[in-house]
Amino acid sequence: MNISIPTRVRISVTLALLTIGFLVYWRSGLTEADLDSLRSARDSPFTPIVIVVSMAGAWAFALPASIFFFIIPLLYDPVTSAAIMSIGSGLGAASGYVAARYLRGSWIEKFRNHPATRFLSHHSTFSTLFAIRIVPSSPHGFISYGAGILGIPFVRFVSATMAAILIKGYIYANAVRAAISATSLSDALKLAVGCRVVFHRCLGCRG
Repeated sequence: MNISIPTRVRISVTLALLTIGFLVYWRSGLTEADLDSLRSARDSPFTPIVIVVSMAGAWAFALPASIFFFIIPLLYDPVTSAAIMSIGSGLGAASGYVAARYLRGSWIEKFRNHPATRFLSHHSTFSTLFAIRIVPSSPHGFISYGAGILGIPFVRFVSATMAAILIKGYIYANAVRAAISATSLSDALKLAVGCRVVFHRCLGCRG
């Protein structure tokens, strides 16, 4: 089943999602957040839902989402942080997969010749999907689109994605725990970025 969505409709939906995202971000107080205000947010039952939806949206639209790997551990313990990252990433990856699999348009077709799609056309085992997900700086959104275009088995794709992010998220969360003692969010993020560099080297990734 292939569904074609008019360009005007897609643009309207995208603008609506971006507007909602901006309003949530503005009302959340993150524009002037420090660690104390971030910690208070974890007491709200809606915070994990907002984070999961935000991560899913970022992954679905191939937007940068690495900031979540540094913010979430400031709110929750490593196990909970990894679980939230895995769920959000899994939903986003599934959304990108479904969009590329069942929708049609120039915005999807341009990914047919993307390097990620060409790579997946020859390497689509669980272990390969797991490996490219766990490596930092992978083009996650494009991988989701490529998998959908190629029709890689959905369960294999999503399970490999969630397993890799669960492990990577746990590693990041433990690394960022050292930043909790920082006095400001900017200090915490600087330390978190340093932790990411170490993680890159541990995995032998030069990207």
